[in-house]
Amino acid sequence: MGRRDRPRARLLGSSLALALATATATLACGGAAPRAQDEDVPEDIRNPTLTLTLAGGESRALTLAEMAATIAGGPTTLEVDNPAYKRAITYRGYWLADVLAAAGVSLDGAGELIFHCADGYAATLPVERFAEASPFLAIGQVGEDGELGWEKVRIGKEYLSPAPFYVVGKDPASYAWFGWPLQVTAIEAMGRRSADASANPEGAPEDGEVARGFALFKGSCLACHSVNLQGGSVGPELNTPRNITEYRDRPTLRAFIRDPASFRARSKMPPFPLLGDEDLDAILAYLTYMRGHKRSVDR
Repeated sequence: MGRRDRPRARLLGSSLALALATATATLACGGAAPRAQDEDVPEDIRNPTLTLTLAGGESRALTLAEMAATIAGGPTTLEVDNPAYKRAITYRGYWLADVLAAAGVSLDGAGELIFHCADGYAATLPVERFAEASPFLAIGQVGEDGELGWEKVRIGKEYLSPAPFYVVGKDPASYAWFGWPLQVTAIEAMGRRSADASANPEGAPEDGEVARGFALFKGSCLACHSVNLQGGSVGPELNTPRNITEYRDRPTLRAFIRDPASFRARSKMPPFPLLGDEDLDAILAYLTYMRGHKRSVDR
C-alpha cells in the first residue's frame, strides 16, 4: 500500500546532478560559486531548499549550499542495499540528524516526522524509531564515473527522478515500515497525535495485533492511503463509507499487497516483499477493526 514502483535500469545524469555535484564540492572545500556553465541552471534546481517545520509551527529553510557550508565535513557517502532497486546503491548526502541540527531543529516534544514530497506522498517516521531508521538525506546517486545522477523510478506509467532529495535508511529493513520517500521538499515535526485521531484504532489493546497492524500501516500505507480521510491521497480511502475488507476478501488483499502488478499493469502501488505473513495479517486485522470505527465525512 504505497506508491513506489520499479526503477528504470540506468543512471541518468542531468544538469541538476552535475550542478549539485559542482556546488557541493566547491562549497564543502570553501570554494567559490558553481562554474559559469552552471549559471544558466535555475537557482531552485542548482541550490534546492528543504523546508523544515517544527512541532510548534515555526518553519525554517535550509538550502543545499547552506548544508555544505554548515555541516562539519560536508557531504558524505552511504552505500545501501535499496529494496526498490534490488541492489546496492551509493548515495551522496548528509545524515538527517546533522541536517536538523544545522537548521536548529530539535525533536524534543515531537512524536513523528512527516516527509512531504513533490507528488503528494507523505511518509511518516516515528521519532522513537529515528535512530533505528538512521535516515540519510541523499542529494544524488554516485555513478561509476563518480558523477552524481538519479536513477528514475517508475510511478505507474511515469518515470520520475528522486530529486531534489531522497531519504533512505542505513538499514534496508527500515524500507518496510518507513517507505524511503523521494522528491522530498519539506520535513514536518509533528506533536504526538491525540488518541482520537481519525485513523487510530481506538479501544484496541496497545500491545495487540491491531495496534501492531496500525504501526505497520502508518509506516507502509498511510502515506498513500487514508482511513477516515486521515492520510495520503495518492491511493484510495480504505474505510469510509465502505471498508475495503467489506468488499475484498483476505486472500485477495494479501495477494494484491504482495504483487499489485499481477492485478493491475504498471500499478502505482509497489510490492512489499519485506512484509511477512504475520505483518500482512496484522495490517488486515487493523483494517478489519476499523470497520467498526468509521467517521461520518462528506463524500
